[in-house]
Amino acid sequence: KMFATLKAIVSSVVGQSAPSEEEKEESTDEIPAPNPNPPPVPSDGGKSVEKRDYTVDELKQFDGSDPDKAVLVGVSGRIFNVSSRSDIYGAGGAYCWLAGRDASRLLAKMAKEPEEGKEADDISDLDEKETKVMAEWDKFFEGKYELVGRVVKPDDAAKPGKDAKPGAKGGK
Repeated sequence: KMFATLKAIVSSVVGQSAPSEEEKEESTDEIPAPNPNPPPVPSDGGKSVEKRDYTVDELKQFDGSDPDKAVLVGVSGRIFNVSSRSDIYGAGGAYCWLAGRDASRLLAKMAKEPEEGKEADDISDLDEKETKVMAEWDKFFEGKYELVGRVVKPDDAAKPGKDAKPGAKGGK
């Protein structure tokens, strides 16, 4: 009797009758079994990038506006490949304003644009709370995305032996 009541409720909510036991048995034959060995999803969204130091100007090229390029975000002077989530960091995404820059100050202050006269990577005057917030964001990116380099000043990028050569993902 309980099954009949449940069937009536489903019918009224969905607007059609629930499948009979015979229909259920027939339909299970059509459902493919899950693949026990699904292909791996690339952590970089299929868009790898050279692991090295990048200047602020070089980093701007990876802001998500070019669908053929990786999407990169800098935090605490380190650069992460966030291409696997280009839907949120790429052009038109909810966090597109972080891409193509060292967004340390923006993340620390939870702002979309730096204050007048400040750069997005300027962390020189952050207070203790803001520094902790930035460190939490750095840890988040490290655990989720591939570390691909560091943000450097143009003079430092030209010096030999300064390439970042970071390893794989930090925490994942």
